[in-house]
Amino acid sequence: MHRYVVGVLDIIGGMDCYMGIGELPRFWNSAVRGSLVQLVRTAEAEWIGDALTVLDLCARSIHLPLIDLGDIVRMLLLESRRNSVNSAPALMAFAALDILLPSGAAEGLLRDFIETMQPAQIRSLILELREFASAASATTGTRSGVSWEVSHGLTLVFDMVDSKGLHEQVLLRPPMGTAIHAYVSNRIHHDKLLAAVNACLERGKRQLAAQLVSRYYQTRTVDVLLADAHRAGVALGGGEGGEDSLLSESPTAAQETTVSTQRIVGQLTEQQKLDLYVCSRK
Repeated sequence: MHRYVVGVLDIIGGMDCYMGIGELPRFWNSAVRGSLVQLVRTAEAEWIGDALTVLDLCARSIHLPLIDLGDIVRMLLLESRRNSVNSAPALMAFAALDILLPSGAAEGLLRDFIETMQPAQIRSLILELREFASAASATTGTRSGVSWEVSHGLTLVFDMVDSKGLHEQVLLRPPMGTAIHAYVSNRIHHDKLLAAVNACLERGKRQLAAQLVSRYYQTRTVDVLLADAHRAGVALGGGEGGEDSLLSESPTAAQETTVSTQRIVGQLTEQQKLDLYVCSRK
């Protein structure tokens, strides 16, 4: 069925002459939904590439606004609940969120889905999403352009881990590498690292917290650290004889940093950066 659907979607996807057809939204959504459900239900060898092709055609079509992502996600999650052994429907529901237009309804459904899961199930979902990401990245013939490492779907999962404080139950279980790497990369990219830093500090792991913060600042320009220092009420700068001024009271003005200020920033220890980071976010 999906081969036929792909052919039809490819033909009408770029033709605006169909826009006036009243039944087009219902047809388009029914075709996409049915095709995806069929693919994930069987989960044959090429299912990831085939399903991504369907979503890719939707994403590139002039009819993209007609897509009811909430309904698609709802059907995929229903399929997942019918057969909990098959993870393909849930994985495709998260993938659809990244490839198609954002949808509050779809996000809400996925949050509710994660909410019902036990820590061990959330961990399995993270690992499966990472495996899916690897397979999706290797798939040819699609142009989804999704950065799976920092995907919206994974972000929803990690938001739940943070809000419920499930770091130990979900992330610190062997093998730890994949889940922790995905979590840290996602939190740093989306500037949501504070929960992880606080979790480390609460467990007496100050050095680990400092390492996370140091990695965060490595991915940002020096102006971000300067702005954090400003919010924390910390003055950076000032050489002998007052040659260098204190940090400007305005984060905008701080963007014009002197060579001397950049040198001082570079001399901050990981522990000092940690204090800056935490204090600037109180």
